[in-house]
Amino acid sequence: MLGVVVPAFNEENNIYKVINNITSAKVLKENIFVINNGSKDKTKEIALGCGVNVIDHIDSGYHHAVNRGLNELKNRGYEEFLIIDGDNEIDSSSVRNIMNLKNKYDFIFGKRNSPKRLAERVLNFFFLKKYGVKDILCGLKYGNLELVNTEAKYDYAIDCLNLDKLNRYKIFNMDTKINLRSGSRLGSNLYVSYNLIITLLTYLIEKK
Repeated sequence: MLGVVVPAFNEENNIYKVINNITSAKVLKENIFVINNGSKDKTKEIALGCGVNVIDHIDSGYHHAVNRGLNELKNRGYEEFLIIDGDNEIDSSSVRNIMNLKNKYDFIFGKRNSPKRLAERVLNFFFLKKYGVKDILCGLKYGNLELVNTEAKYDYAIDCLNLDKLNRYKIFNMDTKINLRSGSRLGSNLYVSYNLIITLLTYLIEKK
């Protein structure tokens, strides 16, 4: 059984679109879990109005929301997960594509055409060489919950799965259509790039 995790922080302008994209791909609302990551706007109210599950999570940060969602699915007896970011960056066509392909692969990772930050490309280069994942930072992922890392702790949810075991499975890096949007919810490019590099260095040191 498939459960969908939608991490969301202050997404009142996007959450309805994201939920609609998911239900249009024939996912039942009862299997959609919006992880309300401390939103100060009407994200929660709109999501509840759409008839999906909403889980409040007070620990701020994208990785906290993703980890909470994946562990929630696991505890509820789901076998498969789909992560779709709540900012509507992932186009509806890519949501449909991943649902159509999921029976052919154990894990599917969304792959953006060209991540805009150099630090993202550095991070992706490492994860491609190490694990075969071309875009670890893309907000679209599908897979089996048995690889969920219950002790995940790194920013951007780069360790939400036990990637060391990924070579046992059939994976696919799926080209993903991205909707254009202004600005970034993560902060300035310099701030995000700095955090990405620090996160990667910390990950590398602790993995030794």
